[in-house]
Amino acid sequence: MFKKEEGKRLLAVSREALARLFYLSYSFRMSGDKKYVQRAELELNAICNFESWNPSHFLDVGEMCMAVAIAYDWLYDQLSESTKQKVRTAIVEKAFKPSYNQQQAWFLNAHSNWNSVCNAGLVFGALAILDEEKEASIGIIERSLQSNLLPLKTFAPDGNYPEGPGYWNYGTSFQVLLSAALESALGSDNDLSKAPGFMQSAYYMLFSQGPSGIYYNYYDCGTAVAPSPIMFWFAEKLKEPALIYNEMSLIKKGRYTKEGADEDRILPATLIFARSINLSEPPIPDQKVYSGQGITPVAIVRTSWKDDQGKYLGIKGGSAADGHAHMDQGSFVYDEAGLRWAMDFGMQSYITLESKGVDLWNMKQNSPRWDIFRYNNLNHNTISINNQRHNVKGKATLVKTLEKGKELGAVIDLTPALNLNNELRSATRKAVIINEDYLQVEDIIEAGSDNTDMRWNMVTPATATIVNAHTIRLMQKGKTMQVSFKSNTPLSWL
Repeated sequence: MFKKEEGKRLLAVSREALARLFYLSYSFRMSGDKKYVQRAELELNAICNFESWNPSHFLDVGEMCMAVAIAYDWLYDQLSESTKQKVRTAIVEKAFKPSYNQQQAWFLNAHSNWNSVCNAGLVFGALAILDEEKEASIGIIERSLQSNLLPLKTFAPDGNYPEGPGYWNYGTSFQVLLSAALESALGSDNDLSKAPGFMQSAYYMLFSQGPSGIYYNYYDCGTAVAPSPIMFWFAEKLKEPALIYNEMSLIKKGRYTKEGADEDRILPATLIFARSINLSEPPIPDQKVYSGQGITPVAIVRTSWKDDQGKYLGIKGGSAADGHAHMDQGSFVYDEAGLRWAMDFGMQSYITLESKGVDLWNMKQNSPRWDIFRYNNLNHNTISINNQRHNVKGKATLVKTLEKGKELGAVIDLTPALNLNNELRSATRKAVIINEDYLQVEDIIEAGSDNTDMRWNMVTPATATIVNAHTIRLMQKGKTMQVSFKSNTPLSWL
């Protein structure tokens, strides 16, 4: 293992360390073959010899600490005394002590995935060396139990995750690992997992994958669906085997055994969390609509759970001031015939932007962040007024969810997000699937006294052809869809 930073991050190395040590430790525990211990000991010594674990970007520390803690605990009887001493010293010096530096440990007061990841890594380290470093470890655990209440508040009240499904898979994976470790070692997670909305968030994640096989990828979320081992933990805790429906599909398609996304580093947790679940034939989910309020309200419709079948709609509210947010309030995605027709560009690599000096994490109204193609409202499936940015401080709210009858979908109040200079009296968007047959998006905009220009946007991977003044034909992969427009005001194509 070599220390190699990318920009300000050591995270890729920390993740590789976690993957190697988790896999090696699990392989030894299952096989008893000491070749896995020998390799793990080499990795442990290399990691502990690093000058630091890069506390200026504390995610790197969190994942590295978890990596060495798992190997130390699971291989304890096989490791040399010198290696064990080196690991204990590294955990204290390279993880515990930097976590008391306020500038480096701002995550302790954060409501985001940083809190879950960093606290989970530190607690793993504390549990691993509790016997030898009792006072330091107890201090870490007790502090984490208080600090970690903050990100759990973001799941309330319904479980939808404010940062999108990609970050749900990241932050919540470590949140579950934290609870599981505390329960295993101490008999209780101090009711962390009982936080309002937390357990229900598994249903949010279940709905986050469309029949096209990609995520509802709003905010900084990519399209590629990754394994989520913690869904087996939720399924077992809730006694709801339908929650692993998507995971079993990924297993059958070989995704769980194919090297790929970052989440692969915790795959051994799948076998641990799934040990009490009957995996022969998980039931097909029967719920067609999921909706959640909270920081970033969303509504998701899936008319069928069979592969490549049914219609899929996702629509969201929220504010561009939220963590990892885009100016995409009111945006929607749509799947039909196993393809995504209305899409979201999703995230762009942070390193590519930061390396160019972009002030990426400045969320103010006039920040350069909103000049980035993928982040501003002009490149999302939403409405723009007078070709200007959305109001960063304006939150679009979910005012109604339609779960029964011929209309399945939701109504979003866009007024606060669109009103940068009070141009509108009101603006609502209703997006519904009618009779499980087609998508209808209805926008009702009431302007003020001045003339107002409205831009209606839909991003699509399909080839678009203008048929007439009110119709566009979309074509992709041999399939065709027609988009028809009706309006009380004149339309023009851009």
